[in-house]
Amino acid sequence: MQVTLIIALAFVLAVPALTQVVGGSQNEQDQLDNTSQSPQSVSQVAGALSDNDNNATDEDDDDTETKGQEQLEQGRAKLSSALKCGSKYKLKYGESLLLFSNNNGDQQKCKVKVTGPSASVLAVQCPNFELNPGGCNKEKLVITEDDNGKTIKSKYCTAKWTNNYVAKGNVLQFLHMRKALKGDECSGGYTCEVFPIDESNPPSTDNGTSDTRPLCANCGMSDVQAPRVIGGQEASEGEYPWMVYHKQGCGGTLIAPQWIVTAAHCYFGLSDPTSFPLTLGKTDLSDNSQDSLVLTPKKVHIHENYNNNNFKNDIALVELNEPVQFSSTIQPMCLALNKNIKRGGKVVATGWGTTKAGTNKYSDILLEVSLDLLSDSKCQNLGNADPSIFICALTQDKDTCQGDSGGPLIAEVGEGQWALVGIVSHGEGCAEVNKPGVYTRVPAYTSWITSKIGSVDC
Repeated sequence: MQVTLIIALAFVLAVPALTQVVGGSQNEQDQLDNTSQSPQSVSQVAGALSDNDNNATDEDDDDTETKGQEQLEQGRAKLSSALKCGSKYKLKYGESLLLFSNNNGDQQKCKVKVTGPSASVLAVQCPNFELNPGGCNKEKLVITEDDNGKTIKSKYCTAKWTNNYVAKGNVLQFLHMRKALKGDECSGGYTCEVFPIDESNPPSTDNGTSDTRPLCANCGMSDVQAPRVIGGQEASEGEYPWMVYHKQGCGGTLIAPQWIVTAAHCYFGLSDPTSFPLTLGKTDLSDNSQDSLVLTPKKVHIHENYNNNNFKNDIALVELNEPVQFSSTIQPMCLALNKNIKRGGKVVATGWGTTKAGTNKYSDILLEVSLDLLSDSKCQNLGNADPSIFICALTQDKDTCQGDSGGPLIAEVGEGQWALVGIVSHGEGCAEVNKPGVYTRVPAYTSWITSKIGSVDC
């Protein structure tokens, strides 16, 4: 089970679970590297400090895992104070540490040291990063690590956190510094998650051809340029040849010559779901010069256990009257394997939906956005979603929105090859802080998909 411990590098509340966060004194922060304090496992939360404590306490190495887990759950619900700056944290595989700050305006100087298992490297993702726009002399987050005796410091200021950080080793030190805010100065702070990756079992780097994938073998091939940080950028013609447009305001993904996968809620409650035409091979819906196909469905297969109240099993298959002929602008997408869903990994969503919540103005041109996958625990906590059947993505100021439902969330699985990891399902608002987009987890439904489709000739 994924475990996340929430701490702060600032003085006051930054997440609803905490009512107060205590900062350390200047001496404690300066003495970080000299302290004899034992590293803390995130499965142990005993020793949270009160407002009057001036010294960080050692963790009891004899605490049992059961006791630690109970304290962790209590801490999530009603922790009234947090360990001070200068603390050291030791992470196990499957655990993560959530660092955050806020814009209370006070001067800040706080260090935290994080250590992962010996064979690991630490990764950092920051779905929210909006420091003082005045620049590094006003506020910065400095990440320090050791690379074979050489000290490497990476400095991040303003809103310039663009990619996930992967360390060269298993130890990172975080230093958050901020001058007291004056006048109309502001800081939106940051939220970063730190977690270990097993270097002894690194992600596959092959071109994807060795994976045993159902349906079409030569699938998901395109010149998509990712990972990149984009928001509502127009896609190029033919860049996403598996995209399908549903006239009722949804998207879909071609996965076999005669089959399209989409969200169940796009067709739920319709008296005649086959009456809505589908468009394949088109990027600009207003451009009649683009080669495309407009087809009518033969049958729509909504998942038998779809629940329209909580969107569980939000998946449907659209069966076409006849197979389509593949071309440069019409190609099938691969179905992802579970190993393609990597916490903190970059994924791409596409759709013709709105660019602002609460409006009905859809885009004529296919839009693309690069997003960051969340861990299962954060998906459950922030998205209120069951991670066995959903995945979540959260990136500051970027999201899917109305009209994107049913469309694809894809991840690169090899050089120029992509796979369908998710289907746009639901979310609270669009691009709101700490409110991820929630997507149907495609690998959880591979058996259901193949049982409906059977064998195919690609």
